[in-house]
Amino acid sequence: MPETLVSAWKQTMAFDSRRRLAEIVCPTLIIAASNDQAVPIHHAKMLHDGIAGSQLVIIDDAGHALIWTHSDEFERVTDDFLGA
Repeated sequence: MPETLVSAWKQTMAFDSRRRLAEIVCPTLIIAASNDQAVPIHHAKMLHDGIAGSQLVIIDDAGHALIWTHSDEFERVTDDFLGA
């Protein structure tokens, strides 16, 4: 069983869908945390650059758990996007 998990992890890490980002044509909100140690901010910027018309919002002084630590701001940004 562990070999299967390792194989699945390797396949997941090798998967790269960046070339398909241009196919996304619906309104897209990308929310990133300025101090995220798990997913560096350059990943959010790469998504933003690859998805035409996307909106990138960076929440200052937030880490990877921003949905819990900055829930009011996360909710406000999401509501603003959905209401636009």
